[in-house]
Amino acid sequence: MSRFSIDWWPASEAALTALPGHLDAWPRDSVLLATTAFTNGLIGSSGRAGQKRTLLALLDRLAPSYGDDWWFTAHHGMALSENGERAAARPKIDRSLSQNPKNPWAAHARAHLCYEEGDADAARVFLKSWLPNYPRTGSLYSHLSWHQALGELEAGDTGVARRLFREAFAPDVHSGPPRGKLNDAVSFLRRWELAGHPRDAEAWRTMHDFAHGAFPRAGAAFSDLHIALTEAVAGEAPALAERARQI
Repeated sequence: MSRFSIDWWPASEAALTALPGHLDAWPRDSVLLATTAFTNGLIGSSGRAGQKRTLLALLDRLAPSYGDDWWFTAHHGMALSENGERAAARPKIDRSLSQNPKNPWAAHARAHLCYEEGDADAARVFLKSWLPNYPRTGSLYSHLSWHQALGELEAGDTGVARRLFREAFAPDVHSGPPRGKLNDAVSFLRRWELAGHPRDAEAWRTMHDFAHGAFPRAGAAFSDLHIALTEAVAGEAPALAERARQI
């Protein structure tokens, strides 16, 4: 059974309960913090109400212990951006990139910030120059390519957007974990249609089959939303109702 199945839920809840006390005692335990510092980490994938604010509050509290640390600053800037505090986010993200231009978390935060500011073209231009220097096997390569594809789609360059989908973040070429393979491809296919382009029925069938193989039962909230989209497109009302019941 997938490690993202419903059996994962009790362990996740136990980890979320233990996390604050541990980091209060050992604030610079970056190995533990790495499980939740990023936007879709332990807190961000919990499905709990207010999760973005919870993550920012945690990073605000830990910030004095990390000082001018490029790794921490990238995540802190991202959390600020996700909570609408974009003016405070930008200098942190820029600082992290200046300290370590190869830091993919800062590149990811920059792409998000541009998108949230309504400047998808800026994200596209930045990633087109940044990604060629990042390993194709890097864990964020495919997700950052997805971000670039969104910019290409908004700019009307559908050929580049589709090429990125096929070559960089479709499930068979994706460099990230199962949830990344699911979320990036499904959300791109949905945005492709919202932009007025015809449905790619074959790609949707591929995603439907992948989703049910990797996530046979509900448990990862953000991924469950994307799986529901594949079931809706497939017209599988009973499967959609069953997943809603599990949630």
